[in-house]
Amino acid sequence: MAGSLAALIRDHELIDDAQALRAVAAEQLDVNQFAFDQVIEALAEVGFIEGVQRSGGKIQRFTENVPHYDEGECAIPASTVSRGRLSGRGWPAVQ
Repeated sequence: MAGSLAALIRDHELIDDAQALRAVAAEQLDVNQFAFDQVIEALAEVGFIEGVQRSGGKIQRFTENVPHYDEGECAIPASTVSRGRLSGRGWPAVQ
């Protein structure tokens, strides 16, 4: 889910209506609307999203920082792997 959402928002810089994005993600990417906030938080944790703004507990806007990768590059920061968050899944760390 997170990868699909990251691909959708890449190059849009400012997501000004996160609630509209929630609906699009549910409709087009099958991202469960109840999981949307956790997906956004996961993307923020790895640095693909910054400046998440909330109002009334709902995510309203944020900026994207989804990088472009060449074939063979890994999108997972080494700090995420080293914290054990992805341990045991066989994903290589970026140095």
